[in-house]
Amino acid sequence: MVDNQRAHRTKAGFTFQDLAAIILFIDNFDELKSIKAEGNHEDIDIELLDGSWIYAQAKMISDPINSNKNYRKRKMSESFTSLCNNLFNSKNPVSSIVYISNCKDPLGEEDTATKSFYPVYSLTFDQLAKVTQNRVEKMLDKKIENDYLKKKNKSKEEALEILKKDFGVQIIPFDPRHSYEDKFHSVQSYVGNFLINRNLMQNASLNIMRNWHDLFRENSENYSKDKVLTKKDLLWVIVVIECNQPFNTDTIAFKLNVDVAIMDEISIRFKEVFDYISERLEFCATIWSDEEEYVENHPNVSTSYIYDFINNSWRNYLDFWDIDDITGEEQEVLIKMVLYRILTKKSTIKHIMETGNVNVD
Repeated sequence: MVDNQRAHRTKAGFTFQDLAAIILFIDNFDELKSIKAEGNHEDIDIELLDGSWIYAQAKMISDPINSNKNYRKRKMSESFTSLCNNLFNSKNPVSSIVYISNCKDPLGEEDTATKSFYPVYSLTFDQLAKVTQNRVEKMLDKKIENDYLKKKNKSKEEALEILKKDFGVQIIPFDPRHSYEDKFHSVQSYVGNFLINRNLMQNASLNIMRNWHDLFRENSENYSKDKVLTKKDLLWVIVVIECNQPFNTDTIAFKLNVDVAIMDEISIRFKEVFDYISERLEFCATIWSDEEEYVENHPNVSTSYIYDFINNSWRNYLDFWDIDDITGEEQEVLIKMVLYRILTKKSTIKHIMETGNVNVD
């Protein structure tokens, strides 16, 4: 039983770390170059476009409402040591350090219970309660007294000013004991607000959050130092979800010269194939370019040139696929379906990517 509980806490801790990465991705969206959960320096490493870095420690409290305050202090103190080491001793320029918790009182200065349902929010050093600021200053004092900053030749006052400028706290409501819906509610709302503000898929926040969570988990389990996620990777998730909308198979099958029964049957594999072939945005750009060239070379093409292009060109893309357990006719249908979606969703795909200033040409 103890081992099972420990495994559950570990799994929940990694889940919280991935959710924290989603929040930081959104908060730093415009300036973000790359992000990695289970980073090379901290729980989450973010490189910004200007070459500076954000380092974050994400620590989950199993009982965020009634946990012992000394336990919360210890969690914070351990993270603070690591964060300060990167703030003052990193070879990279540091934009900020962030301590992320699922407890409204992460430093253990209060004994009163707090509600478990509230929005995600962040606090700068100056926005922290005075008692919390004093606690952080005391922790920094200990680091200085232990010659922690000697090699940087920083005085206590200088170090404190740097800390005040660069240190922040992020609170993400997350109680591992709750149901799935309640546990992820605040982060889903945060994702939803991001989608609204960016004019993206506003009704798909849960699906996008789940896929981002899976992507961060997969990335964090890859311990290669060079394996990071970019805006392109995370925005591509939205593209895949957008393009995986149901097909009007009766109309499309007729125009693509394929059997509607086969299209109905094989359409369940569309997402599998689209994910596989569309790992590279460059593939879409190739299709768009090929289509434009086709139209230029066929001046008398009909107004339904998309279908003409697909029906005459689909064989050119056979080498992009290596699909198991599929007949030649089924492969033709799948390729035509992917081409159809890439062409008819061209403006949508470009809008999604251009939201993050990702080059689509």
